[in-house]
Amino acid sequence: MNDALLGALIGGGATCLATYITIRHEGRMSRQAILQSRFADAYVTLQIYISSWADHAQWNLNIIRMAGEKEPTLPQVSDVEGARVSLFASNEVVAAMKGFYLAMARYRLAVGTLEDVRKRQALTGPAIPDLKPAVDGLTTAAKALVASAEDVHQKLRRDLTGSRSHAWEMPMHSMGRGRP
Repeated sequence: MNDALLGALIGGGATCLATYITIRHEGRMSRQAILQSRFADAYVTLQIYISSWADHAQWNLNIIRMAGEKEPTLPQVSDVEGARVSLFASNEVVAAMKGFYLAMARYRLAVGTLEDVRKRQALTGPAIPDLKPAVDGLTTAAKALVASAEDVHQKLRRDLTGSRSHAWEMPMHSMGRGRP
């Protein structure tokens, strides 16, 4: 009788432990799926945004353009989408986005500088010495922007495919109190 009771206790304890582990794992997976679905749309919007900037930079890098090819338009990201990304993105994505914004600012400055040089050239007639450095600056900034957009894209992919540790893997008690 003692052996049967001991066997029942061990079997029951093992069953309880297995059930607890299964429930905990399923809870984590459910929480991960819910949080991932919340920011997947924001990541898609962000990807479209960075791709549009990269397309614009690539357009400036293309030496030969097709007849009638127009300059790509640059969309804006809504404040809501930007807030979603900043709340749910991994630290790696946030750092990559800071680098992208810096590359974007340099690119915009280079585009403006070249436009200014071309306007001054139109007024003076012959080529002015500032033209080559302005074109070279735009080329450098455009290449950096395309590379930065690719870096953000790869980090977004890793986040969405689960290749890195994510914010949603934090214990529930730390949710809402900022990132560790």
